[in-house]
Amino acid sequence: MLVQVETRQRQAELEAQRQAAWQQQQVLVARQRDRQIALAAAAEALRLQARQQQGLLGAPQRQAFVGQQLLAQKNLVAQSQVAQRQNNLEQRVSLLESANSLKRDDAITDQLADAKAKLAVERQKRLVAEQAARDAEIRRLKVVELERVKTQLAAEQEKKAVLETARRQALAAKNQAEYDTFLDE
Repeated sequence: MLVQVETRQRQAELEAQRQAAWQQQQVLVARQRDRQIALAAAAEALRLQARQQQGLLGAPQRQAFVGQQLLAQKNLVAQSQVAQRQNNLEQRVSLLESANSLKRDDAITDQLADAKAKLAVERQKRLVAEQAARDAEIRRLKVVELERVKTQLAAEQEKKAVLETARRQALAAKNQAEYDTFLDE
C-alpha cells in the first residue's frame, strides 16, 4: 500500500509539473503574440508615416516629373515636325507615337492619325511604283527575248533557205546529169 501511495504521489507531482509547464508555455505564447501584435502595429504606423512623408515630398517631385514629361513631349513633337518637312513619314509617326505615349493629348493623337494616314498612302504609292517598275522590267525582258528569238528565227530561216537552195541546185545538177546521160545514150 505504501508503494501505491508513493506512486500516486509521484503521479500527482508529475501532473502538477506538467500543468505548471503548460501554464508557463501558455504565458510565453501570449507574450510572443502580444509582441507580434505590437510589431505589426509599429510596422503599420511606420508605413503610414512613410506614405505621408512620400505624399509630402512626392508632390514637388511629381510636378517636376510632369514638367519633364511635357518638355520631352514638346521636343518629340518638334522633331516630328522636322521629320515632316524632310518628308520622313516613318520617323514622324514613330516620334508622335512616343510623344503620345508620354501623355495622351488630343492634338497629338490627331497629328498621329494624320501622319499614319499619310504614311499608309505613301507606302501604297511606293508599292504601286515598285510593281510598275517590276512590270516594266518584265516587259523589257520580254522585248529582249522576243528580239533574240526573232534573230534566231531569221538565222534559221536563212540557213534553211541556203540549204534548200543547195538542195535544189544539187537536185538540178543531178537531173541535168541524168538528162545529159540520157541524151548521150
